[in-house]
Amino acid sequence: MVPHILAAKTVTGLLSILDTDKSEILLRAITWLLCMSSAVHALSLTYDVIAPLNQDPFANPNYTIYFSIYAPKGRQELIERLNNIAMGNDETAMKAKRLLETLAKIPEARSLLSNLNRL
Repeated sequence: MVPHILAAKTVTGLLSILDTDKSEILLRAITWLLCMSSAVHALSLTYDVIAPLNQDPFANPNYTIYFSIYAPKGRQELIERLNNIAMGNDETAMKAKRLLETLAKIPEARSLLSNLNRL
């Protein structure tokens, strides 16, 4: 199920779910990201694994949820937001710290452009 979710077409500003001032919604958003990331790590998921499931009409990996979270730009934004959230001592902060630890174990997703640059 996780590969199908990660291959789904993303929405602009996906990580804005972390901008809420409602602690319950923030906790749920971080928990969802932690569950997805734990599965990516445990199953060793890469874009190559989920590529056949890509729902973009042109199969562009940059428009997947996977790339929104694990490609350099999205990953950097996520890490910055999590570092701010992780400063507390509540459950949300603890999960943010766990998510940061999990993200460190997941290789950065490479875009098609970076693959072309290596040619």
